[in-house]
Amino acid sequence: MNYRTEHDTMGEIQVPAAQLWGAQTERSRRNFNIGAEQMPLSLIYGLVRVKKACAQVNYRENLLPQPIRDGIIQVCDEILGGQHDREFPLSVWQTGSGTQTNMNVNEVIANRAAVIATGGCEQDRPVHPNDHVNLSQSSNDVFPSAMHVAAVFALEDHLLPSLASFRQTLEQKAVDFAGIVKIGRTHLQDATPLTLGQEVSGWAAMIESNQLQLREALHHLRFLAIGGTAVGTGLNAPAGFGEAVAAQLSQETGKTFYSAANKFHALTSHDQLVFASGAVKALAANMMKGNQPPKYSAQLSEQAAALQAQGAQLQGYLTSGTLPPGVGASLSAAHDSAAATIRSQYAARGMSGSSAEMQDLNNLAQTTVTQGAQIASNLLATGVSEQQFASGLYQNLMATSMQQDTNMSKAIAGFTNAMANSAARTAATPTPTP
Repeated sequence: MNYRTEHDTMGEIQVPAAQLWGAQTERSRRNFNIGAEQMPLSLIYGLVRVKKACAQVNYRENLLPQPIRDGIIQVCDEILGGQHDREFPLSVWQTGSGTQTNMNVNEVIANRAAVIATGGCEQDRPVHPNDHVNLSQSSNDVFPSAMHVAAVFALEDHLLPSLASFRQTLEQKAVDFAGIVKIGRTHLQDATPLTLGQEVSGWAAMIESNQLQLREALHHLRFLAIGGTAVGTGLNAPAGFGEAVAAQLSQETGKTFYSAANKFHALTSHDQLVFASGAVKALAANMMKGNQPPKYSAQLSEQAAALQAQGAQLQGYLTSGTLPPGVGASLSAAHDSAAATIRSQYAARGMSGSSAEMQDLNNLAQTTVTQGAQIASNLLATGVSEQQFASGLYQNLMATSMQQDTNMSKAIAGFTNAMANSAARTAATPTPTP
């Protein structure tokens, strides 16, 4: 590998010649080679957006020559276009307040601008990472600002639109499923009935609540620390720099940003990000309601595997040739009929694919395998027909697999009648005349 020699206040260091980063980035890359978690590109892009806005404001303040401003802007646009993603190798495990990643971005912008202007970055460079790219800034104000910018983009462009689409789907399903009655569940056991539409409407309201929480968090993320520089006094930045950068960012991105009123708070506390993280965690907790816990999913998988194995055993039993002619077909027909009944009853309750359904189908297959021969022997000994055999086996299998179905049916029928009576009373009530 070819190297070039870079310099900083600590001396010389060898940097891979093909890369755009400089001495500060290389020192961090070597000294903090911890884990595999790199700074996310969304944060890098947030930093670059802030750098671009700062360059434009510094130019208007007569602090930055136009050729240098133009070079910084061109490289920022290249980075935001995904052309230099491999130039940001640093780990999230680093010292300070993001100083090394801030310098990584500064060095890449400066060196790429040198390549554009002179064809290389080994000689005198027209753009300096500190004096030009980091002008009127420090890591202490630019890095928190970048985190806020990245979070605003993530919420506005990705999470909130996805939640809006998801909520719309749930609201439609609540209407579609309004007529499906199912059993409620509480304390890990069956409770009173409700409609599947009512249950899904609760999910839709849940997502609406999450949307409101995230929008509230989004408001606080719009306030930026930029302009506070190292400690919040604004030293080394022109007056009004934070307000000008926030306005420039708003114009560039089409999103709304403001300068934080108190930079001492903006630099030292990240409660806005913690608040947003809490809103995302609340959403994650709510989304868990729509997923099977890992243990429950594992149980379903085990039951499905057992059912498949028993089905194979049943198939072998039916084709073994040990049963009297025609009895195997009758046994298979009885099993399939009972299984279809079980599935339809669970589907009517909105419980298709539940562990209870899997258990009943499991019991049915086991009953068929273990009791089928004995039932066939007893029935055939009395000289019954194949039709009588199939009917008798069906009744036996249903009794074994669906012992609690009678109480369930009564509860659902009662709830359905109550809903019908309520609807009838509503229809019969005269509408008041305005």
